[in-house]
Amino acid sequence: MAFSLIDLSKNPRPALWAHTIHHHGIEPGWESDGVGHISWDIQGGSYTYQWRPMYPGTYFYHCHTNTVLHAEMGMYGALIVDPPEGPGTLFSGGPNYDEEVFWVVDEIDSRWHTLSWDAGTCGQDVGLNVLNPDYFVITGVDGTGTSAMNAPLISATVQVGQKLLARYICAGYHPQRIRFGGLTGTVYASDGRPLPRPIQVEELRAHSGERYDIIFEPTIRGEYMIQADVIHWITGAVLGQVSTNVKVI
Repeated sequence: MAFSLIDLSKNPRPALWAHTIHHHGIEPGWESDGVGHISWDIQGGSYTYQWRPMYPGTYFYHCHTNTVLHAEMGMYGALIVDPPEGPGTLFSGGPNYDEEVFWVVDEIDSRWHTLSWDAGTCGQDVGLNVLNPDYFVITGVDGTGTSAMNAPLISATVQVGQKLLARYICAGYHPQRIRFGGLTGTVYASDGRPLPRPIQVEELRAHSGERYDIIFEPTIRGEYMIQADVIHWITGAVLGQVSTNVKVI
């Protein structure tokens, strides 16, 4: 496979540290891992991340400068590695799929967004141990209304007999439960690696940073509501919910 590159743009304010990038699951060398103070930091410069992808799958990256706050502010993303066969095959020797969606579920505490970029970096207590979300999103879209119901790359329309691949990422800090509205999915991979044996599920529970590759092959026409609950990590209470849909025609 060819090398994959991520370019870190130059910081327009040299007095500030640039945002390093930390990856989950792709196993780069230490110099491209992006963990500040352990690998390196950047001040007013740029760096090109390089690694050789060894395994196809769904991966995750996020800022690793003032990590807790910056990831909460949305400085993260999905990183997809396709097998040599290209899109349409989950991994070499694995299942095929016809359509693909991304369910990246996150919660947002708007109070955190009033803080400066470096809040808490000098040891002061700025309240980052308290996360009371008041916004809930799926792949960057408000998931509490109708915005995600027909959003590209989130909702899907497939025909009976077609295979839909859903790449689900728990991008929030609280645990999540995602329910498939009557659809049964087959989980083929977790955190970028194939499972020893695929499992069929009607819902999944996940914690921060976990990823699952799920393939649906619906046999009955209809509209299926996909709902993900954000669950308080101590009390177990449902704090909020995001929704999208899968239409089978």
